Amino acid sequence: MKILHINSADKTGGAAIAAFRHSQALNSAGFESAMLVVNKSSNDPMVLRPEHSGKFTSVKSHISAFLHSKYMSRYSPYATWSYPLTGFDLSKEKCVREADVIFLHWVPILTIRQIEAILRLGKPTYWFLHDMWPFTGGCHYSFDCTKYLDSCSDCNLLKNKKGLFKKDIARKLFLKKTKHILPYKNLEVLAPSQWLADCAEASTIFKNHRVRVCRNVIDTDVFKPLSKEHCRKALNLPQGKKLLLFGADDVSSPYKGWNYLRRALDSMKEDNVECVVFGGKSLNDDALQSDIKIHDVGRLSDEYSLALLYNACDYFVTSSIADNFPNVILEAMACGLICVGFNIGGIPEMIQDGVTGFISKEISVEGLGAAIHRAMTHENLSAFADNARKWVLENASFRIAEKQISQINDSVKITEVVET
Repeated sequence: MKILHINSADKTGGAAIAAFRHSQALNSAGFESAMLVVNKSSNDPMVLRPEHSGKFTSVKSHISAFLHSKYMSRYSPYATWSYPLTGFDLSKEKCVREADVIFLHWVPILTIRQIEAILRLGKPTYWFLHDMWPFTGGCHYSFDCTKYLDSCSDCNLLKNKKGLFKKDIARKLFLKKTKHILPYKNLEVLAPSQWLADCAEASTIFKNHRVRVCRNVIDTDVFKPLSKEHCRKALNLPQGKKLLLFGADDVSSPYKGWNYLRRALDSMKEDNVECVVFGGKSLNDDALQSDIKIHDVGRLSDEYSLALLYNACDYFVTSSIADNFPNVILEAMACGLICVGFNIGGIPEMIQDGVTGFISKEISVEGLGAAIHRAMTHENLSAFADNARKWVLENASFRIAEKQISQINDSVKITEVVET
């Protein structure tokens, strides 16, 4: 059986990393799994690029990104809302035609009509959700808005409600998805968290589709407990300090909540506590100003360096205010790190308060600070570390991916496509 994962990239961004790991896990389990991406950065031979676009693939990708950043920035803040302006017709690709099963992941490289072209092939297709965008009028997280349950319009996240020929652009995109995605019975929906699965199941766009939970996975032979002293020495981090770790693909994004953590740390007044920050984009000097010393290690290029970093620290804090099932939490928990976070999205399914970590019930500096204090003053943290590692082994290891795909394929039935 040939499995194909379609994503914008193979290594850049949380969705790319999650998709790449799923493909890795399936290959290690004996399946034939490949990725089709436009932006390839790995040397993995199982990661493919579109063939029919030839040398223009990269050019078209950059043009698409430019148009979106310049045009859509007039309507929405960064990373909150997006509209697929242009893309690639991947339905003509040989690997797509030969695939027995197709997984769509994060696909801004496809317009809605191009997604429909893949669905028209009639193959069992699974849309693996990494946020809420596939069933909304363009937002990646709806926060308190529930319009996606009926019909998105007049989006609260947009600075300018109308565009694309003076139409309500959220409603325009929502109606496109309803018309060109909803009718296809060969499409099923997978979500890493129960929270996101519940949202998708209640939505208008996926109301006629089966929705299942399928966790992100991680290589627990790479992300595992190591000697703290050795890891700190390797990364030139101080011995004898309590180190709190914060990381994200874009740590400067307001939705990753760095300001919540920085203010919480400033209020602690702890001489023995320092903070380590890592991610795709380093923080500027102003953002790094704090009463507590901050070590900004930037982006780490490989998983082994990441494993060293997790093991060098004592706690991992995710202060994100919009998230689904973060890879960074899986990585930290697999290394036995004590995690702290807000009660949002799928995070409480991972960080189980009082069992594998500590949760702040309210999104506030005070709530986050209190949760960090509970973590730092708890008497039996070794039990938390063991519980965290055990949870990952039982719910998100590579071995779980084999079980998940087997369960999915046992129930695959290629049904007739309902024409629009």
